[in-house]
Amino acid sequence: MSQGKGRAFCLLLCFCHLLHALLYAGDDGRYPTPEESPAFQTPKFISLPLTRAYPGVEYNARPAVIGGTWPYRFALRAAPEGMTIDEKKGTITWQAPKTDGQEVAVTITATDLAGRKAEQSFNVKVGAAGFRFVSPDGNDANPGTFEKPWKTVMRASQPVEDPANTTLYLRGGTYAVETPAEAGKKNANVLKITRTSPRRWVAWPGEKPVIDLGWSEEQWKAALEAERAKLDEKNKNNANTQSYGHRIFLDQQTDDLLFDGIEVKNAAYYMFVMWDGNRSRLTWRRCHLHHLYGDYAENSSFIFGFAAERKWQGESGEKGGFGVRPLVKPYCHMVVQDCIISDRPYQNLREGAWHGGGLVWYTTQGCLVEDCRFERIERGMAILDKDNGWDNTYRNNIIRGSVMVAAQGCNDGLLIHHNWIDGDVHLGSQPGWLRNVWLHHNAIRGGVSLMGGATRGSGKLDPAGKKMAGPNDPDSLAAIREMPREQRLIFAWGNIVDMPERKPGGEKPIFQRVPADSDFANRYRHVWWDANLVDETAELAVGWGGKYVKWSELKACGFDVNGASGVVVLDDEGHLPADSPWRATYGREAGLTASKP
Repeated sequence: MSQGKGRAFCLLLCFCHLLHALLYAGDDGRYPTPEESPAFQTPKFISLPLTRAYPGVEYNARPAVIGGTWPYRFALRAAPEGMTIDEKKGTITWQAPKTDGQEVAVTITATDLAGRKAEQSFNVKVGAAGFRFVSPDGNDANPGTFEKPWKTVMRASQPVEDPANTTLYLRGGTYAVETPAEAGKKNANVLKITRTSPRRWVAWPGEKPVIDLGWSEEQWKAALEAERAKLDEKNKNNANTQSYGHRIFLDQQTDDLLFDGIEVKNAAYYMFVMWDGNRSRLTWRRCHLHHLYGDYAENSSFIFGFAAERKWQGESGEKGGFGVRPLVKPYCHMVVQDCIISDRPYQNLREGAWHGGGLVWYTTQGCLVEDCRFERIERGMAILDKDNGWDNTYRNNIIRGSVMVAAQGCNDGLLIHHNWIDGDVHLGSQPGWLRNVWLHHNAIRGGVSLMGGATRGSGKLDPAGKKMAGPNDPDSLAAIREMPREQRLIFAWGNIVDMPERKPGGEKPIFQRVPADSDFANRYRHVWWDANLVDETAELAVGWGGKYVKWSELKACGFDVNGASGVVVLDDEGHLPADSPWRATYGREAGLTASKP
């Protein structure tokens, strides 16, 4: 598909989201389940298919689907002989013919748990045209063909004739990124991918290409010390390596970028970085991203998309009220599938400080993170949907770290389900609003912060002169219990919450710290929490005075009246024991019966 058609495809989908929102505007935009939300009612393909295959080589692609009721069942309604599809994941494999010229028709169907279907049809053309090659044994003076590949990824990123329809095959081996710094700057070793670069970067089947960005722990520590030495004592905590290069920069107009099967390592501050939104369908699949060295407070992360320009719809361009999204050109339909994201050491002289993490996203819409593993993300969030994220899905991931929906600006329509989260979950943190956050069938070993920090809902309680208190106050409990379900903002069901063991010298693990005043009811009345399994030791810390309330006591305000409490035992992948009576009801195993044909 051409770049123009690709952008039109994204604009059409975004227009459909907007049209749905306008049609349903009368219902206040709150939906207790994702299937009630216009953006999630039915399954839809958000990825563009691969439409070219190299002669004699395996064609391997996986579609990205959101909406409807997961899991999906995939099938090929039309396909050439020998093409197969994985029924659960939708991965298509096919050994392409050895001769040029054949063009085949393919139609994929995705059927959700309720029997609703989505379909994607496309043609795959077999031929050598549109393919370029790079190999550690190549030469940058070569034409970049299979027989005569380029040698470096710097050469491979240079302009090609038809970038939107060009696939770059990377042969196995290590590719060092070596570029000079700009005059007066420290930004060496930056691989720039522009609108004229090949749009698909794919590992040659059966081989492992490694892009080495050239940063190390020793270089990082030395650079931090050098930066601190330049600052007075008052500002030494602000030393950072944000400007030191050693990363991959994704320029404007790079829609439909695909990174498939590539290992990338040794980055400074950011590994993949974008600055201004207005991009669609960037995909990372089967990649291993590891060893990113982060510090200070500018969202050091493996994939970082900084905010697109936002135009608030309030008076004089100020932020609108609750439920008013800004006008923005977002990062649309970003996909991270089957990736491993690991090892982010982090330094900050501020005691207890953290920042950034694995994925940090601003102004994203209709994005998907699924079947990934996050490990060893030091002092940061494995996933941070930070600023104006809408209609995003996070499912079936192994997350050894924490997850945050920060509500900086707003977050609206986030589906987090069937994950193993070996860390805390934060739904709300910064001074904005959130709505339609669905947390279901996750296994969580950690606390869960609900409407936390400075995040707000819609309006405040008027207790008619009563001075309401925390979770021991009958008026507070009644205010939460009597809030209609359809007016709430966070909905959680089917989850398992296990309290981690107390670390030597550490604080007592808690479910959440809550206010001891009327703000407790103001926050929790926006939460619908029912039919979850919570460890019997779970407690709320009330204020900072050393008072605690058992989570089970919140049944008085309607929480988990249909849930369970007991001794929770989870394995290293977040599964209950095979003989557990709770296994079919709570956590990652529950609700996965495939729909019938």
